[in-house]
Amino acid sequence: MTLLRFAVDLCLVVGPIVGYVAQYHRIKVDKSSEGFSLLVSFILISSNLLRCLFWFGQPFNVTLLFQALLMVVAQLILIHLCTRYPSRAQRGHSLFDLDFNHFWYWDEFSSYVLFILIATVVAVTLVELFQFYHLLYDVIGYLALSIESTLGIPQLRENSRKGNVQGLSYVLVMCWLVGDLAKTVYFVATDAPAPFLLCGIIQLVVDALIIIQISMLCCRPEVNERKKVVEWAECTHTHTHTHTHTHTHTSTHTGWVR
Repeated sequence: MTLLRFAVDLCLVVGPIVGYVAQYHRIKVDKSSEGFSLLVSFILISSNLLRCLFWFGQPFNVTLLFQALLMVVAQLILIHLCTRYPSRAQRGHSLFDLDFNHFWYWDEFSSYVLFILIATVVAVTLVELFQFYHLLYDVIGYLALSIESTLGIPQLRENSRKGNVQGLSYVLVMCWLVGDLAKTVYFVATDAPAPFLLCGIIQLVVDALIIIQISMLCCRPEVNERKKVVEWAECTHTHTHTHTHTHTHTSTHTGWVR
């Protein structure tokens, strides 16, 4: 029984990060983070740090605390890789730009770490100031849950904005779907409060919309054709530039011989 409990706890801790391991691999292979919305990482880091803060006021299962901490670490590792292969939205931007339009789209890993440290200090300070408020930790718990319920929305928006799902790990999306389905069933089975069930349903709807996007966008002929045109144009530009450079060098060399 102890071994079974350990296996269940291990699955609870490691299971949620499996999809992000797949996304990490996809970014590393493609050498590009274009298809992944970094705001997903922001939501996960925010909600899980709030969950850790909630634990200090109302301790829950330590396994779930480890799960939250591991998810924060996993997202930091993923963000670090994204700064190695930055998307167009990240390039040339940092926390110190104070540009809300590029919030959480920075090409310096130190910007993310600094923001998290500042936000953590501010959150802990506010908790210390308002700890006398008897509903404080309930508010923190519901806030963490509400933030997490928006997890897939940035990715849904990113796919819609780009008009394709290139660079997005399908394993990640399936992990979202399976995890949210299991969570919602658990909420129903345990007669959890209505806000929990509502958050689960919202996540399932967003998961379903992303899957519909994948089915519609991954095989669109115009998307594939556009990609070929872009690749052909880049190849032609490179060839022309090389040819021009060679011609100029030859002319200069001939003139020097004369």
